[in-house]
Amino acid sequence: MSVFRTLLITIPGLRHAIGWGVGAGLAVALLSLRLPNQYRSVSRVLPIARAGAPAGGLQALQALSGLGAGGNLENALPEILKSRTVLDPVLATAFVFHAATWRFGRAQERCMTLEDFLAAPDRDAAVQGLLSAMAVVKDFRTGVLVLEVTLPSADLARQVNEALIRGLDAFLKATRSERGRNLAEFMGDRVQVARGELQSALADYLAYAGRNRGYAQSLEPLVRVEGQKRELEVEFKKQVLLRIQSQVEAAIIEEKDATPVLSMLDRATLPIAKARPARLRMALGGGCLGFGAALAWTLRRRIWGFYAR
Repeated sequence: MSVFRTLLITIPGLRHAIGWGVGAGLAVALLSLRLPNQYRSVSRVLPIARAGAPAGGLQALQALSGLGAGGNLENALPEILKSRTVLDPVLATAFVFHAATWRFGRAQERCMTLEDFLAAPDRDAAVQGLLSAMAVVKDFRTGVLVLEVTLPSADLARQVNEALIRGLDAFLKATRSERGRNLAEFMGDRVQVARGELQSALADYLAYAGRNRGYAQSLEPLVRVEGQKRELEVEFKKQVLLRIQSQVEAAIIEEKDATPVLSMLDRATLPIAKARPARLRMALGGGCLGFGAALAWTLRRRIWGFYAR
């Protein structure tokens, strides 16, 4: 069967297939009108800035205490944003916003928690719903963190974006504060131990000096050496205590200076244009599918009828 003859067979059904394609496209377009617009709010966060990097005193004490410097927090920012520690408070927060239920619906003011807005049956489902509505991308070359939140309400998307950034900032500050408290407790114990050792060495020295008055001028070498040894022990313990105390004071200052601060490159935007759904693409896709299905069906019937003659 030649190509020309095949076209003659299919052309009578081509108009029918085009009609089905146009009808399918219009049907998809009408159905898409029931889908509410989705708006995307975007914020960008610069790499974590610190007033001062941990210097020798703080690094030495952190290494000694095993608490670490916490330098990996910056690399873990995307995972922190997706953690229940940050998401749960956001879901429980009540927001005031405007939202429409369909394409041409009038935006109405609402006041409800994000969990109620997502209409999730439980908190776990609400967390999954929020995770599907947000996207976190970190550029490891520049260190810039990009947070996107897509919701049916423009002002709700911006408020949720801001709430997530506040939760991230609160988590970083709480982590640093807890690490500072643990370090202070550890060093407080070290100071107490050093002070106890100094008092013990001083008591031994005074007891020996009381039993051997004028030991420095004694004719017995062992008496002089023992007295000098105990005196040096007291001086050594005193220097250890003073050094630990100076390190603790320096660590407290450095810990305050090393507190991480989130710097916003772009604050959460109020989206104007919708992010989705792409109704034109949906209508074109539906029309193409309808046209293809109708054409295939017509072609099958025509060819089958042609050979059945």
